[in-house]
Formats: sequence, C-alpha cells, structure tokens
Amino acid sequence: MSAFCYHDKFSDTMGVVFKEIDNRFRAQQPDVHILDIPAGAGRLSDRLRKEGFKVVSADINDSRDDYVFADMNKKLPFSDEQFDVVVSMEGIEHIINYQGFISELSRITQRGGIIILTTPNISCFYSRLMFMCTANFFQFWPAQGFVNVNGEETFDYGHITPLTWQKIYFHFAHHGLTLIAMRGNKIKRKILFPLYIPFLIIGFPWIAYRLRYTQKGVKALLKRTDFYHNIEKFSYSLPAMFSRNIVMVLEKKFDNDNGNPLRNMNVSKMKTVM
Repeated sequence: MSAFCYHDKFSDTMGVVFKEIDNRFRAQQPDVHILDIPAGAGRLSDRLRKEGFKVVSADINDSRDDYVFADMNKKLPFSDEQFDVVVSMEGIEHIINYQGFISELSRITQRGGIIILTTPNISCFYSRLMFMCTANFFQFWPAQGFVNVNGEETFDYGHITPLTWQKIYFHFAHHGLTLIAMRGNKIKRKILFPLYIPFLIIGFPWIAYRLRYTQKGVKALLKRTDFYHNIEKFSYSLPAMFSRNIVMVLEKKFDNDNGNPLRNMNVSKMKTVM
C-alpha cells in the first residue's frame, strides 16, 4: 500500500473546525456522536476527545489502532443517520468518486445534524490569479496528484479533484442539506490585495447580475430550495473570496424543511438562461 498524505500537526483549519463544533455542541456533550473522516494523523479527533466529545476516527491509513477502515471512494461502513456531526477535512479533493462520497456523508448524518467539510479554496482570488496565469488552480499542480501505476485497490491520489464550494453545495443540496455557515483559515498572499481591487470592482456587479439573471431559469425551484439564495449570500463572503481553505458547515434538513430541490420536481419546466 502506498504512503498517505496527511497533516501531522494541529493545523489552523483544524482550529476553525474545532471552534465550530465546540461553539455549537459544547452544551450537549458527551451525547454528540462525531465522525472524523479522513482522520489523518488523528490530531482533530484527539482534541475533540480531550474536550469530552465521542469521536469515531476513520481513514484508509493504519496510523492508529483505533481507526475504522473506510475508503471514501466506496460505501462507508456506517449505519444510516448514525452521527450528529460528520467532519471531512481535506479529503474530498483526494478521491475520484466525490459524488458518491457526498451521498454517503449525507446518508450517515442524522436529520438536524451537520456536516463540516473543508477543501482547498480554488475560488479564492489567489487561486483565480494563478489559474489565469498558469492554467492550474492553487494546490492542484499536476505533480500534486499521484498516478496509481500499480493499480492498487486502496490508494491516496493526492490533490486530483478541484471543486468549488458552489459545486460541492450543489450535490449536498440534492440530499437535503443546506449551507448554514462558511468559514475559512488564513488569507493567502495579502500582499496581492492591491492587484485584486480592479477585479473586485468589475466582479461584484458582474456576479450580482449573473446570479439574478440566471435565476429566471429556475423560478419553479426558488421556493422549494434555499440553494440559490445561499449561493448568492455566500458568494460575497470573505472566506469564499480570500481564504486558503474553505470550511463549509451544512445542516441536514428535516423532511418538512426547505432543503431538497429536485425530488418530485418536473425538471422539464425549467429552462436554461445563457
């Protein structure tokens, strides 16, 4: 089995995730059941346990004896709605079957529970600038992905799946989850802020116009899902525009909540607005 990529220290992104969980669930511990996948070196799991939370750590690596083996490209070995909180830090960009992984995270999360997912923020201005100049997103250079030349069944592909937060949210929305908060870690390359100003001046009205104009094609969905409203809301947030890594906090809605856009929906009534 090949080597695996993970942080061996408590990172700033872990600090953001820990604070989010602690603020939301401290009063309910130790009744809160948390899944940490991929757990990596277990630094976040350790911190959560130290504060009294019940944590299951899962990964494809064998760093710790108490890990549950779980391949994020396949069905996860957990029951439906087993966890109150599911954390997936810097994992989705390492796998091929990201849509299946999103479906599995949604399945094992209780209604009313939350999923916290982090990934490199390819939508930040630094990544946009890098892509414009080099045709590669930040943290997704070709050599940051690993070719499975030996055809191993369990394999860490490295950074091979660049996803915008909007794309990730779109797939979660189909499983009844809504985006309730957006966080971020450190801002990348603050020295470049003066260079971003012209793009901000052009981009803000452009974003506002395109978001509102394209909603004409989904009028039938606007009252059935908050996806489009939240996309507009969070597109202007500082984490979305400038953070090195994005931290998405998603809540699994109850059946009578407004979170599942396409079930029982006649999509033929929708039109595309170019």
